[in-house]
Amino acid sequence: MLKEKLEKDYIEAYKAHDEQRVSTLRMLRAAVKNAEIDKMKKFEDDSEVEAVIRTEVKKLRETLTMSTDSNRPELAAKAEEELKILAGYLPEQMDEAAIRAVVAEKIKELGPVTIKEMGRVTGEVMKVLKGKADGGLVAKVIKEQLSA
Repeated sequence: MLKEKLEKDYIEAYKAHDEQRVSTLRMLRAAVKNAEIDKMKKFEDDSEVEAVIRTEVKKLRETLTMSTDSNRPELAAKAEEELKILAGYLPEQMDEAAIRAVVAEKIKELGPVTIKEMGRVTGEVMKVLKGKADGGLVAKVIKEQLSA
């Protein structure tokens, strides 16, 4: 189970004195614990833990963007390292070509759609791609294909 793997990796990193990994995994463990408290139940399913990890990845991407825009390379580097560590706990993400194929197929299934119906298309595509692709990239691809 993913939660147990997280605990095991944290202990290994702690024993190896890997400060960056310990810090990141400690933050992730706390996020999972807080999510469990919010939902008032222990997470038994990997998908629940993955949802927490995706939320943390999203926060780190925002941090990376802000620190890059603010000309803070040390914070950007730290966020990149944390993103690499967290990516190891998520399923493999689809590449842009595969996303384009899924989007094109869904648009064909839905029939003639306009850019005004982007929300409907996004909903259908995300049913297939949830957890397998970055939502921002999916939205960009959908917008491009509907605009064309």
